[in-house]
Amino acid sequence: IDGFLFIRYNDVLNSLLGLDNLTSIGGYLNIEDNDALTSLSGLDNVTSIGGGLYIRYNEVLMSLAGLDNIDASSIDNLHILGNTNLSTCEVQSICNYLASPGGTVEIHDNATGCNSQAEVEAACPDCPTGNVYFSSQEEIDDFQIYYPNCTEIEGDVVIEGYDYITNLNGLSGLTAIGGELR
Repeated sequence: IDGFLFIRYNDVLNSLLGLDNLTSIGGYLNIEDNDALTSLSGLDNVTSIGGGLYIRYNEVLMSLAGLDNIDASSIDNLHILGNTNLSTCEVQSICNYLASPGGTVEIHDNATGCNSQAEVEAACPDCPTGNVYFSSQEEIDDFQIYYPNCTEIEGDVVIEGYDYITNLNGLSGLTAIGGELR
């Protein structure tokens, strides 16, 4: 989508699964006032947005799972508010954005666990879970920005890039890898 994506004011929409092939949004993403929306699954393949991320007034939404793969640097504002049952906001993209916000952060009037920026940050993991893949110098350089307290990765670490990877300095805080290093 070259422009904005608005999904709002729907009383019966309960799923976004028809959007499975969507990979990028050129403008901001606004998911607002969808009274029956239970999940954001269907947005799992979105890797970038070109602006703000607005998740507001979705009464039965409980988790932001489905937004995990958005590159945090493509988000310029974050507004998560008025989702009375939303308690799980610590998905990867949100945690990465909060580690180094590029704009405004507004998080309130959600369920416990997602009722403030501090609650979400506290729930974010110190390290990425599972296997970790690096394919560019930028990803390696940003690792300490997104995971300043990460010293141990439980899974494999794979460094394989066609982009010129010139150093591994961004991984200097690691002391242990539970799986393989390739």
